[in-house]
Amino acid sequence: PKYIKVKLNPYNLEENEEITSINLGNVVKLNEMLLGKTNLYLSNLEISERFKINYNTCFDGRCYDMYEYLNPPTNTNYDKALLKIEGILNIDKEIKNNYDLYNVINYFGKIKYQTDGEVKYFKKLTKVMPKKASLLNTVYVNIPKEVINSEKVSLIIEIRNKSYEYLIK
Repeated sequence: PKYIKVKLNPYNLEENEEITSINLGNVVKLNEMLLGKTNLYLSNLEISERFKINYNTCFDGRCYDMYEYLNPPTNTNYDKALLKIEGILNIDKEIKNNYDLYNVINYFGKIKYQTDGEVKYFKKLTKVMPKKASLLNTVYVNIPKEVINSEKVSLIIEIRNKSYEYLIK
């Protein structure tokens, strides 16, 4: 039999090589990764037990200013708060998946927080939708309520072996 020797140089995806701190308002270029030439821009990260969302509604030619309160659901065995994420995701045109801002946060995001000197992580960032208001470039996700009183909190976007950390507080 004939043998061919091929030199392989695989990427090591087991170790996280880069952790980059990103300031709000800066664009993260997710080049050479799973998402192609996708750019992520986060303008605001805010934590609260509930949010007041203002919106307009029109009926019979008259428009009204309205609002609704968005609360985390109570269908789990832990107390929750909400993380408000405002930003824009510009997807590479060659990507066939229908990623949006929430998909990137859900698949690649996690919360890192420090309580009483102990560092904890929370990965199950479930989307919370308002009943009436429509949202553009804003996502609300559940987080543990203990995050509110934590000393340090950050949102980490981890794609393969690169991490981007947004400091919330």
